[in-house]
Formats: sequence, C-alpha cells, structure tokens
Amino acid sequence: MTRKPEKFQHVNYLWDDNVADQLDPVERLRYRSNILGEDQRITNTGGGNTSSKAKITDPLSGEEVDVLWVKGSGGDLRTSTRANFASLYMDKFLSLENIYNKADVKGVKTGIEDAMVDMYRHTTFGLNPAASSIDTPLHGLIPFRHVDHMHPISVIAIAASKDQERLTQQIFDEEIGWVPWQRPGFDLGLVMRGKLKQDPDLKGLVMGQHGLINWADDDKACYELTLSLIEKAARYIEQHDMGEKTFGGQKYESLDEAARNEILIQLLPVLRGKVSQTNRFIATVHVTEGVLQFVNSIDAPRLAEIGTSCPDHFLRTKIKPLYIDWNLQNESYEALIEKLEKGLAAYRADYVAYYEACKRPDSPPMRDPNPTVILIPGLGLIAWGRNKSESRVTAEFYSLAIEVMRASEAISECQGLPRQEAFDIEYWLLEEAKLKRMPPEKEFARSVVLIIGAGSGVGKATAQRVAREGAHVVCADLSEEACAGYLVIRTEIPKFLG
Repeated sequence: MTRKPEKFQHVNYLWDDNVADQLDPVERLRYRSNILGEDQRITNTGGGNTSSKAKITDPLSGEEVDVLWVKGSGGDLRTSTRANFASLYMDKFLSLENIYNKADVKGVKTGIEDAMVDMYRHTTFGLNPAASSIDTPLHGLIPFRHVDHMHPISVIAIAASKDQERLTQQIFDEEIGWVPWQRPGFDLGLVMRGKLKQDPDLKGLVMGQHGLINWADDDKACYELTLSLIEKAARYIEQHDMGEKTFGGQKYESLDEAARNEILIQLLPVLRGKVSQTNRFIATVHVTEGVLQFVNSIDAPRLAEIGTSCPDHFLRTKIKPLYIDWNLQNESYEALIEKLEKGLAAYRADYVAYYEACKRPDSPPMRDPNPTVILIPGLGLIAWGRNKSESRVTAEFYSLAIEVMRASEAISECQGLPRQEAFDIEYWLLEEAKLKRMPPEKEFARSVVLIIGAGSGVGKATAQRVAREGAHVVCADLSEEACAGYLVIRTEIPKFLG
C-alpha cells in the first residue's frame, strides 16, 4: 500500500497504486469514491459525489467518445459499485445548454432547472439505468477530467460561517474560490464554470452553506488535492480550538453510564409514544464525548435553534432539532417528562408555522411535524427514523453537524440556511419524487417485536418471518446455545416477564 504522506493528519490517505493501476478508468473512479467515502470527516453517508470523464468505445459507431461517469442519484460513495454511476455522452450533455438557454425564464428555482434533470436521460451512454443526480452539471460543466464534490466537516465549517468568503480567501489564498449558497442544478454548474473562466488557475470552490468541489486532470491528483484542501482547513481550525470554552463552556455535568442508562430505559418507551402520534418511529441513542460536550454546553440552546447548515444534513435532521433544557443535577425525571411534552408541542406548532409561511403553490403536503433529533443534557442525542438504519444515519448526521458548529464557532460564528431556502430543499419536488419511488413499507415496518423462546421451533420461525416483513425483532431465549447466529446480550429476565 502507498505510504500515507506525513502532511495528512486529519484525513486518512488510502490510495494504493498497486490496486488502482490494475483498474480500468471507471473502476478507478469507483475505487476513488470508495476510499473517499470511508472517512466521515470527508463526507457523510450518501453525501458528496465524484466523476471522471473517460474515453470509451461507442458500441454504435465503434469510435472513441468522451463519457462522463458520475455518481448517480441516491448512491453512497463508501459502498458504490460500478452500477451506481450514471454515464452520459459528453457531447450530448453539453448540447443541453442550448435547451436551457432557450427557456423564456431560466435560473435557480425555475421550471427549466427541474426539467433539465429529465433531459439527462436522453444523453445516457451504454443503456445505463443509473439515474443522474441533480449535481450532474457541477461535474459535466467543469472542463477538467476528474471532479470531487465532498461534504467535509472542516470545509462545511468555513462554508457555514458568517464571514465564509473572507475565511476561504484567508485559508486557501488564491488556490480556491468561493460561490454563495445556491440550490444545486444546471444554473449552479454554469456559475461554477463562469468562476473558472474568470480565474483559470482555480483548483476548486468552497460552496456557501454546502461543501467543497475541486478538480484535476489526473484522478490520483484529484484525490490528493481533495485531501490536501480538507487537511488545510482542518489545521486552521485546530489552531483556533477553544478547548474548555468550546460552545461557551459547560453548563451541566453528564451522568455516568449506569445512571444514564437507567433513565433511558424509563424514558425511551414513553418518548417513542410521544413522537409516534402520526407515524411510528424507531430510535437510536447516540452518546459520544462530542455529543455530550454539546448538549451540556451553555451555547447548545442557541446553536440548536440555528439548525444544520448543509442541505444534505437537514434532509435527515429537519430544519432543527428539539433541545430540552433539563438540569439533571437539580430536576427530577418527572420534570424531564413535563419539559418534553411542552417542548414537543411547541416544536410541532413551530414546524406547522414554518410550513405555512414557506410553502409554494405546488409544495407537497406537510410531513410529520415531530422532531427527528432530540437533545437532552447528560443523556445525549436521540434520533428517530422509519427504521433503525434511518435513525442511525440521522444520529450520525447531527453528530457531524455538531462538529461543524464546533469548528465554525471556533473560527467565526455559525449560521444556518434561511428558512425559505431550507424549506425549498426539504420540500423540493425532485426530493418528493425520490420519496415516492421508494418501495412501499412492509407489513411490520416501524414495529418492534419481542419474541420469547426465539432460539428454536415456532419462536425461531416466527422471528425469521416477522423480520422478513420489516419488523425490528428482539429475540429472547433461556438457552444461549439456541441463540447461535443472533446478537447475544446476556441479561436477567425482566420482572414483567416472570
């Protein structure tokens, strides 16, 4: 394996020439994508996209043609395979600019913007069924062979700061430019191409409130540039770390693990019922040192109200979390429940007001108004989703948002997207179409099923059956040997089970 350069301390250098040199151009793109996606400091689950422009033999003409291979809609960099990349004839894709320019009204959030996404299918190379993402123009309109668009913590922290343009210039000199927040689409691709025409020496751009995009004509050079830019931003942030004054300092102390779990065992069933009034939710409790430092801090109420900065985050976490200001040292469990009830009622009312104030004539119906992230001092972060996987990813996303706020507050002041901009992402018709394309939920989806005697016989068959139907199954059996193949947690039988 290629030795990790010493200059990389805040990212993992994973490129291996011995692996990459055995691969064709498309597989090299898949390889580059996978190793970038391995590190959550570089991008989150499902976030970011990569591309390569490769010379491929056209099956129709037999001639070599330029083909844009770009991560398709809904894929994840870490786990992507060749099948997750859309492929487009470059000449046909570039010809779409003529269609865009003929529109009577064009620009961000215009009808032609959304219509262009359907046009990408007409440029498909090789009968590829992978759907092109809304970020395709950000790759196709940049005249370099390889492009990485990532959501790194350190660069989003810059992009989410109030003086983001100044910080971009200060940290990256003239190497990297800056573009203000704009919803992804064809127009943003044209804006980026325009910046590059103004300054042909640019190696990338900080995207306001969004992330990082950079390019090169060699794929390994593009990968190393991506890491170098993230490393540079991370080192600058590290120099400004606020230590004990992070998030304004600590207001509350944490409970030890045993005491925390005792409260959570009481709390979670009650809380699940309160957030599941419209739809059932499954929880993930996320407790890390960073999360506890945030929820216990003086600035947590202010920063929680800002919400998350990156649009990729709040599609999972909603525009903001619910923060419960509970003093675990001086207030009772009953007081916590009372504060949760009042907090949830206020959150729902605020979400309805947000929807009514921001909705468009063609907006989809309002979604579930309950929070997907709840923050409680001493206890941590509780995330909610349709299933365990979704709630786990939601917890991961807000944990990353905390790290963005930590860094942004160290170098500047963190700001979120304006509410209307946030709404126009959350209720974007293209995002709604994605939701409608998802397969219908199974019969026992969102349900938790406890099966006693699940180690053999009827119990085992029942466990396997309800799991196939989408249930989250808790299997209990007196025989540890019978539970071979299950995740085994040794515990005493609860009193209510005898």
